[in-house]
Amino acid sequence: MSLGTTPGARVSSPACAIIPIELRAGHVILTASVNGATARLILDSGSSVSTLDAEWAAPLSLPTVGGPVMALGTGDPTVTLATVQSIALGDIELGQQTVAIVPLRAASAQSGITLDGTVGRPLFARYVVEIDYARRELRLFEPASYEYTGHGVTVALDLARGVPIMPATIVPRGAPPFPARLVLDIGTSGLGVLFTTPFAITHAAAFDRTFGIEMSNAVGVGGAMTGRVIRLDRLEIGGLSIHAPTAALPRNGAGFFDVTWADGTIGTPIYERTTLIIDYSRSRAILEPGPEINAPFLYDASGLELVPQASGAIAVISVATPSAASDAGIEPDDVVISVDGRPATGERLDAIRESLRTPGETRTFVVARRGRDMRFKVLLRARI
Repeated sequence: MSLGTTPGARVSSPACAIIPIELRAGHVILTASVNGATARLILDSGSSVSTLDAEWAAPLSLPTVGGPVMALGTGDPTVTLATVQSIALGDIELGQQTVAIVPLRAASAQSGITLDGTVGRPLFARYVVEIDYARRELRLFEPASYEYTGHGVTVALDLARGVPIMPATIVPRGAPPFPARLVLDIGTSGLGVLFTTPFAITHAAAFDRTFGIEMSNAVGVGGAMTGRVIRLDRLEIGGLSIHAPTAALPRNGAGFFDVTWADGTIGTPIYERTTLIIDYSRSRAILEPGPEINAPFLYDASGLELVPQASGAIAVISVATPSAASDAGIEPDDVVISVDGRPATGERLDAIRESLRTPGETRTFVVARRGRDMRFKVLLRARI
């Protein structure tokens, strides 16, 4: 099968809308209007409903629907359902719908950006959605007139649970392959694949053959997730073979990571190498590989876990041992003043993390420690 990198030809009516997107911390971010109020929303195919941050939504005084309900995230948060009259993306209006009011500030703070909610299933159920990562565009099409004739890989989606689940084949290093049911979740950032705890336990013998490292706390809706990061030999999706993606094996069994109706998620590091087409009307996804499809999957090469503070500064909350950062002398509770001469602020955290993923490069840190400014040169090296 040919996996050309040129966007495929389509015989359809023009796009209903072409909406610019922002890519931050692995998220597709849209500027939207919710009941007339401007909001920054994550595009999230793994969410069965759209969501709004509880703090952001409070001034809107949205009418609630029923009592509190449980939601699946990295924990088991209790959320409130409410009604909004309109969510608009440019000239596209999704109209009245039920949304979940959830605490998103912890997750967005970890990224150094403020996020006000997510756009989930209602958008995907209404339109054929094309996400062109290279062009930073979201394109929406009427399903009835959309016909795809390109060279991407088509994968069937199971939509019975309100989220798209696709079949995949996991090829661990040094072990036979086995099938998996993975949620197509563009809201998952940082790692190529996140497995559920039951699936990780079932295949522990295969995964344990692969060297791994402890992962930093991943904060999401409902709490933090801990576990181990490894590299797979391959991830196969239809006719597309993804080489050496990173994958997480969680230890805690809370929320989504304790379910058995799916085996995990495929996240943004996979999709951002493609133009991704999600077509609920035909229960399919199409992945058009881009020029970076075979590029290495980089992971943190410093050993630092960095988080923004309320002041806008960046703090070191942990340092892996051994690692490039521990060898250089950086310690937990250091406050990062600059990296390579550029000020270290929460707004730049995504770029700083990205700069710490290339083994062999040197980064110069200036940190504040107990009233003193100290300088360290960190020679990055691969950790997995």
